[in-house]
Amino acid sequence: WWSDLWLKEGFATFMGYISLNVVEPTWGVMEQFLISNLHKALELDSLKTSHPINVVVNHPDEIPQIFDVISYSKGASIIRMMQHFLSENTFRKGVTNYLNSFQYSNAEQDDLWLHMTQAAHQ
Repeated sequence: WWSDLWLKEGFATFMGYISLNVVEPTWGVMEQFLISNLHKALELDSLKTSHPINVVVNHPDEIPQIFDVISYSKGASIIRMMQHFLSENTFRKGVTNYLNSFQYSNAEQDDLWLHMTQAAHQ
């Protein structure tokens, strides 16, 4: 469950920007996303001390360590990239199906990939 923390935190971060952009499109929040999240994630991810977004947690003491820029900003940036390469309509279909399928249970990143792939093939 903890290994897919990036899904929860990445979506929360990205959807915050999407929501604000819908309410106030003149604020340029999606451009701000690039500076605040994408560039920061790419910079930190280039370091030797970086880690994958999907991290195996073997002990509860390791959990606080994964609440970091990689989980939040890199996770949100990967979700943004999916939205762009799949198209907004396909992305929305995939996310809708994904959320409907797991509204009462836990999902893993493979579940997201499956729903995005299915939406892309429709």
